[in-house]
Parts: sequence; structure tokens; C-alpha cells
Amino acid sequence: MSLKLLKRTTGRGYGTAVSGLLRLNTPASIDAKVAVATTIFTVPAGSTMVITGVRLRCTAAVAITVAAEAGVGIAAGFDDIWASQPLYGLTASGKVFEFPLGGSGVIATAGDEVKLGIDVAATGTSQTVEADVMGYEV
Repeated sequence: MSLKLLKRTTGRGYGTAVSGLLRLNTPASIDAKVAVATTIFTVPAGSTMVITGVRLRCTAAVAITVAAEAGVGIAAGFDDIWASQPLYGLTASGKVFEFPLGGSGVIATAGDEVKLGIDVAATGTSQTVEADVMGYEV
């Protein structure tokens, strides 16, 4: 699958189209062996965004036997978009986990920080993941 660079119609910059959605962020490495909340996207000033999906991609893993458990959100606890759940199958480099959409999204306003909250760290030697935040500007 190739990724195609698209210009947003609102003039707010560029994003990458993945499965017909606009990727809103530039992913950074997240250590899945540490139970902590990490900002994966900040809504730009003057914008309102609909968050429609988050995909986690494992970029490196050594001897991971049990996947981490995590949620995504804006409010305290970081699970108001998707509740914390086991990241099934995300135990090796090249694997992908997608939080199930379930027919709803979340509207985030300027300055809101969307966070990945790792509640239970992965079991094993080491693991890094990257998060792609999907959505669009309204």
C-alpha cells in the first residue's frame, strides 16, 4: 500500500491519506514498556478536529510475550475516546493495532492534546510503537 500526500481543503497544511482518512500527526516513538500517557496529537490553534481513528504500528520489539494495554483520550485518564484495552497482536515489529471505531468519533478543539495512555506496560525486553491519529478538520 502506498501513502499519498494530500493537501487539506482548509489550507491547514498537509497530511497523509491512509485508507481514505487524513493522518493528522507526525508520529514519534513511544516506549510500550512504560505505563505513561504520551501526547500523540495537539489540535492546532483556531482548529476543531474530528478524531476518527488511531493506529499503532510496532516499529521495534524484542521478546514481547504480552502486549500492552492502552486507551486514547483527551480528558484525565486518557480513555474518553477509546477505553483501555489489550493491544492484541502488537507483539512484533511490523504488526499494527487499530482502535475499533464503533461508529463514533470525538470532536477536539484548539489546544486539546490527544494522548495514548499505556495503562499496563508490555511484557518483554523492549518495544517501541508509533501512533497514527486519523481524522479531519471541521
